[in-house]
Amino acid sequence: MKNLFVLFILFATIISAAEWTGSASLGYQHVKDYIAVDDSTNYIDLDLSFIENVSADLELGASIGSSNGDPRVTTQVLSGNMETKDFRLKKAYLSYNYSLDESTLLSFTGGKFGKNFVSASDMIWDKDLAFEGFGFDLVHTLLEGNKVYFHSGVYNLDEFTAADNDPKLVVSQLGISGKYQDINYDVYGGLINYYNIKNKLPLKWTVNSNSLNLLGNYTYDYDAIEFGSTFTKTIGENEIKLLGNWIENTDSDDKAYLLGIEYGNLTVVDKEDWKLYSNIRKIEQDSVLDCYTDSDFHNGMTNSKGYKVGLEYGIEKNLKLDVNYTKTKDHESLAPVEQSLFKTELVINF
Repeated sequence: MKNLFVLFILFATIISAAEWTGSASLGYQHVKDYIAVDDSTNYIDLDLSFIENVSADLELGASIGSSNGDPRVTTQVLSGNMETKDFRLKKAYLSYNYSLDESTLLSFTGGKFGKNFVSASDMIWDKDLAFEGFGFDLVHTLLEGNKVYFHSGVYNLDEFTAADNDPKLVVSQLGISGKYQDINYDVYGGLINYYNIKNKLPLKWTVNSNSLNLLGNYTYDYDAIEFGSTFTKTIGENEIKLLGNWIENTDSDDKAYLLGIEYGNLTVVDKEDWKLYSNIRKIEQDSVLDCYTDSDFHNGMTNSKGYKVGLEYGIEKNLKLDVNYTKTKDHESLAPVEQSLFKTELVINF
């Protein structure tokens, strides 16, 4: 009991000394699929995070907030009935940095954490995902601040019985980032490898858009090659950003791509900051697993294509309005389903 009390005091001390940040959102959305769905929803989203620098190289972090268990959906629908809402652990991790020399940094992250690798878009990985496992990062700084990086990680996807090999995800990524003349760039390529997926039952949180065999198991593996890039240039008081993302499943040969553009203040923080953004994408049925893609795009389903446009506007410092519209339809279908999603969200960062 004494040891437990000491641990509690130590943990409470760390929490009280940590730097707390967070965000709170109040939103409205209307979704229509032109067949049966025509639904309006109000929702809230709350995130409370802390980071404690235990030492110069050791970091402890955690995040709690609104959630219903779905890794891609952290919002809580305001459904009425005065019911209480779920509040869950979203992240809990330990990160350690080790300098190999003056220009090379090696990092290790373990636990439940946000992506430790680069994503040019949310086409493959929804922005709310928190990976569970271990991440390794190596960054080497070149002349004039340009960097070469290698990101990798091993992440758990599901927990089967002791007799089975649990499915896992391994990501390996090599890229370069920096500035050339007046253009900031980030270009990378990588391999996405899944283990114990093919001929296995669908993973939890699937939306049932991938191909299954007669036994109801995955028809394909989802090992893939991915490329992504962003290019940013300052024009007067504003910035313009071009981004692209492409992936191919090496088993099914299905592909997916996204092309996007952003213009204005790319990070909307202050009053009267603004940003316009738009992208188009096509996701073939078995290009990616449908458990982790952007949940707002065609309900997170593959075999889809469409576009998204939006505007962010700073009402006050750390208070912004985000209004966006997404129009999608089935990529290949005898009777394609079209869907429209309109969202408006008031976001406070603190």
